[in-house]
Amino acid sequence: MKYFLTLFLIAITFVSAADTQSFTPELYKQFVELRVGAGEPVYWYCVGEIYEYPSGKLIAKVEGVDTARLIKSESSAAKSLQLLLNFPNYQAYENYDFFRYPKAAKGVPQSQLSWNRRGNLPPFFGGGDSVFQLASHRVDKYSDLPLSLREVLEREARLWMSPPKDLKEIEELQKP
Repeated sequence: MKYFLTLFLIAITFVSAADTQSFTPELYKQFVELRVGAGEPVYWYCVGEIYEYPSGKLIAKVEGVDTARLIKSESSAAKSLQLLLNFPNYQAYENYDFFRYPKAAKGVPQSQLSWNRRGNLPPFFGGGDSVFQLASHRVDKYSDLPLSLREVLEREARLWMSPPKDLKEIEELQKP
């Protein structure tokens, strides 16, 4: 079984309310907390499909995780820094839609994410153009991820068990 895992540098910068007319500092703060938490690790558990483009042929059903942590030492009210791992020549169109339900119904995750990506397939899928479609929900504790996924992470992808704590740890991970 092959696994496709990614980590990204996310530097989110607040744009003044005058520029957006509705995006306020408070909404920015709420978005950052939703996306990367407040300093402790958060996990976005996802399931979805990968399709060949433009034929629409189903290539794979996928299950995965994105892990994030706000790096407090590099963040402020107007700038927030999450994790990173370098991927040379990574080019793709990606669309993230985040949803936060103030009072989710029982059994419905409060924080959800829809992710769509168009770009090249990972090499182990043979390359070529593709579309990814994933539905995710936030999990605040590693132990709440499905056991089957935790077993894969612990065996084959230990970097995904917890996001880097600070820039020093990120720099160490990037060394060849």
